[in-house]
Amino acid sequence: MDCTNQRDAGKQFCERNLRECCEEILEWETAGKLRDGKVRLLAKICDYAGDDALAIAAGIVKRAAMQAATK
Repeated sequence: MDCTNQRDAGKQFCERNLRECCEEILEWETAGKLRDGKVRLLAKICDYAGDDALAIAAGIVKRAAMQAATK
């Protein structure tokens, strides 16, 4: 799968699991530890980003949350 397909797959995964992803991000920012869950699965989809996969995944979640809030 190429980068574009992986990015699109990540966005779709996030949209299907947005609530869980948001809960995990909030918990991560509060507790300082990210549990094994949807955000880590999303980061695996974003493995095209190498060491930045987790940061990319968090960015995807935050953008999807903002888009959902402005609809």
